[in-house]
Amino acid sequence: RWLVSRSGDVESWLVLGMLRDKAPQGFVAELAPRMDRFVFCGLPGRRGQSARQLRGKVRVHQLKATLADDPAAALDRVLPQLQPADRLLLAGSFVTVELAARHLGLANGS
Repeated sequence: RWLVSRSGDVESWLVLGMLRDKAPQGFVAELAPRMDRFVFCGLPGRRGQSARQLRGKVRVHQLKATLADDPAAALDRVLPQLQPADRLLLAGSFVTVELAARHLGLANGS
């Protein structure tokens, strides 16, 4: 409901980082009609993958999408563009959320 309740000039952004063994197609296909912009980001580690690899697994056309090396770079790209009423959804993996929280100073890293 939160994503569907849109009004005016509000934009919805999705920062998505998924591990290599996850299937992004269904996830993105479900959210695509509700998002205005996508930022695919890479994740580290042996299960990680680059943003380009992740984007290559998604067969949803007409996405306004950009690529970022990692969640921190994605946030650095997105945050300056957000307007006060815009929505930002960070999803795909606990790794994505953890790295973003650290970048924003919301996690102590332990």
